[in-house]
Amino acid sequence: MSYVSQPARPHPASRQPASLTPTRAFTLIEILLVIVIIGILVSISLVVGKQVRVGSQSRSTEDTIRVLDQSLVGYEKTSSELPPSKFVYRDIKTSPKAYEYPFVDGRREMDGVDRDLHPAILTLARYTALCSTIPEADSLIQSVNPKLVRRVVIDANLKTPPLAVEILDAFGRPIRFVHPAFDGGYGPAYDPAKIALRDPNRTATSDATSNPDPLGNVYRRSARPFDPAVPLATSPNPVGDGDEGICPSRRPYFYSAGPDGDPGTRSNNVYTTRPTYPTETAKIK
Repeated sequence: MSYVSQPARPHPASRQPASLTPTRAFTLIEILLVIVIIGILVSISLVVGKQVRVGSQSRSTEDTIRVLDQSLVGYEKTSSELPPSKFVYRDIKTSPKAYEYPFVDGRREMDGVDRDLHPAILTLARYTALCSTIPEADSLIQSVNPKLVRRVVIDANLKTPPLAVEILDAFGRPIRFVHPAFDGGYGPAYDPAKIALRDPNRTATSDATSNPDPLGNVYRRSARPFDPAVPLATSPNPVGDGDEGICPSRRPYFYSAGPDGDPGTRSNNVYTTRPTYPTETAKIK
């Protein structure tokens, strides 16, 4: 008998796997590393996005301020002079008495009441009220985007109070108006020892002992809160009263307090006309 040899069959246990590459799961460290990288990328995108948004808002605010700059030119062209230091209003329904509202970019001192309880004076509203009688200036103010215009009452204590509008910046806060009669920094709590160090171009009405308001009100305009007993870091509302800017060429100017709403932090304020500052506070950023 003859036998035909058969090829040997591999034992089931000796069969090779379909893939020679071993499978491997991510380690916990690798997963955490990926999460950290994603977090960093998200943080960077948020920061960049915020910078882009703030930059856009600043440019939009500059455009609005340029319109106000032109209204100042229109006022000067029509009146042959720059705006006076105050807005004068007569409440003819009750009395022929004239009420005077100075263009002070600051706060009113009210019997020692804490400054945090009182907002800054609506100086731009007083300016727009003045311009309401000057068509060339008023038409420019009326051309501002209506979304940035808000009607306000200048003095609610009068029976027929003067009405005006305030113009908002792109951050939702009133744009501010600085008149050379009340520029610089001053106020009853301003350090008297520093008055002698001030820039010689400052006006006399900005001295700490002066009273710029004929009605007897006292004002203050400082880049920092006035209460020396409360450190800036612990102040409940550490916002300055104004930027202390000095008007270039003795002409009024407009500005925005910027994204932080603090006129005292000058680095992020929005200007189309850059002022100078009193010598003793010129280094404030």
